[in-house]
Amino acid sequence: MVTWWFSPIDRVNADPFTVFDQRDVVPFGYAVFAFALGVTAGLLLRRTLPAMAVALAGFAAVRVTVREWVRPYLLAPLRITSALWLSIGKVPAPPHPGDWVLSDLTVNAAGRVIGQDGAISYGGTLSGILFHPEGGGRAVLKGVGLCPNRFPALAGAARSGQPNPLFQQAAQECVARLGVRSVLTYQPTSHYWPLQWCELAIFVGLALALAGFCFWWLRRRYA
Repeated sequence: MVTWWFSPIDRVNADPFTVFDQRDVVPFGYAVFAFALGVTAGLLLRRTLPAMAVALAGFAAVRVTVREWVRPYLLAPLRITSALWLSIGKVPAPPHPGDWVLSDLTVNAAGRVIGQDGAISYGGTLSGILFHPEGGGRAVLKGVGLCPNRFPALAGAARSGQPNPLFQQAAQECVARLGVRSVLTYQPTSHYWPLQWCELAIFVGLALALAGFCFWWLRRRYA
């Protein structure tokens, strides 16, 4: 009913992964698993409130684990590797607006990630990489090395904190000549339904495992 009610809004938003666990078939898996977990907790603890607390905590823990570390890799994600463009408006993007972006990294020629953990660039380039002056009109690109070209406007950019066209041109030439690339990892919208069925199978399987444990426990207890 929720999926049907929101279907016109979801068609306009065209971003199915943002409401992945609130639509279609996976909520059935969550419900079955939550019920089985509650029954198991009640069977073992034999006290209502502690069993409810354990079931709630266990349900939340499993949901978070699957959402953060399992769902993104149930199907092999796709990758787009492209030249790094520092200009605003040339940020790598997945082929479809509704695709689920898992990571957007900047790597050097050896494939090592650079520009992460708060690195700051002069004047708002979108890659988050850091240039710093080396003297004599040269600059070092953090995590990569000395730029092979000169930066005629490096000092001005450093003082103002804002890039000028000459600095942007030199920075773009540097990353191009050093082989810096963007690597975009994503799940395409075509994987939406396979991911739905896979996650449903996970939670139904967990529920069946808990049900089997409950039957085993009862037979063992009253044998």
